[in-house]
Amino acid sequence: MITEGIAREISPEIIRSIATLVPILLSGWWMLLILGSLWRTSIWNDVGGAIERLAASTGGVIRPRWSGWTVDAGAIRIDWVGGLLGPRTIVKTAQKTEEHPKFLTSGELSELSDLHR
Repeated sequence: MITEGIAREISPEIIRSIATLVPILLSGWWMLLILGSLWRTSIWNDVGGAIERLAASTGGVIRPRWSGWTVDAGAIRIDWVGGLLGPRTIVKTAQKTEEHPKFLTSGELSELSDLHR
């Protein structure tokens, strides 16, 4: 039996706790990754065409987020986000940030005055 150093401070209970906690944390991490992937897929199925059209018309770049998609066109950034708070579209410009409680399509986004500045 080791009676010196750090081994003296580590009890069997600590080892069992760590052995239990690590798989729980890993399974939680994988669950978040899977949910994020499902949210991205769901958003793409709903408004993927609008995202592509907007990126093409503004010269923006489409980037995946953990729970959605982003079109970054320099002066304006539009996020389509899913998740626990529900579907929403976030339009960010240098002057303001607008949050809409649903997924906006390209037609609805073209009505926003800040989009074409």
